[in-house]
Amino acid sequence: MPTAKARQGRTRRVSVLMPTYNHRPFVEQAIRSVLEQVVGGDVRVSLIVADDASTDGTDVIVARLAAEHPDTIVPIYRPSNVGMYRNFADLWDRAGGDYLAVLEGDDYWTRPDKLRLQVAAMDSHPEWTMSFHRTELVDQDGSRGGIFPEDEAIARGIDVSTLAAGNYISTPTVMYRQGVL
Repeated sequence: MPTAKARQGRTRRVSVLMPTYNHRPFVEQAIRSVLEQVVGGDVRVSLIVADDASTDGTDVIVARLAAEHPDTIVPIYRPSNVGMYRNFADLWDRAGGDYLAVLEGDDYWTRPDKLRLQVAAMDSHPEWTMSFHRTELVDQDGSRGGIFPEDEAIARGIDVSTLAAGNYISTPTVMYRQGVL
């Protein structure tokens, strides 16, 4: 496996997977939070958005943003609803990045350096298959639901047995190494 120093000399690719269904009120903010990522010259980001036959106009927003950013956004429009699991599995199969990040169409990232920090961490730890970070839960009305996972969970440590007892990893925080699954 190449060293972190060797990896820094080549371009790494991050595929952001965005499954969406009837996320019209949220999807533009989600997509823009990906477009606003500042990753550095040796990291390329592509966003694959799979709209699962939304009926609320989500596809119109995706199409507009994909036309504005054709080098970054790859839209997929399902002619009929295939369901969350099949939609996501197809996204996963299409991802070509060295790293895969997941952001559902009703979530968004608040830090423009989120991907850069995770790529650096993954590059520095080739033994890691994934990384994640804490998240703040915010409801549709803007009310805050706290930080997740809580300090107590982190203090106990994170390993397979604690995750099996109760997965507290929030989907939009995860970055996977390609080839993990």
